[in-house]
Amino acid sequence: MKAFKGLLFIMLGLVSASISAQTLDEAKVRSAVNGFSTFADQGAYEYLGRLFAPELTVDYTSLFGGETANVKRKIC
Repeated sequence: MKAFKGLLFIMLGLVSASISAQTLDEAKVRSAVNGFSTFADQGAYEYLGRLFAPELTVDYTSLFGGETANVKRKIC
């Protein structure tokens, strides 16, 4: 039941964020932040990992040189 409520809040958040957002990227960020808050408030910690990308590219080349790196999400 907690998961259903959390998903419902995320969907409502995405719809409302999409309406007020200037860009699709902004709507996605708002949805992720709202979803994170909702799951944490509901105590549904097992679902928080679903809000993060499975893989991302880290680019610190302007700070440290070297090359970019792909980092995969760890399942705990």
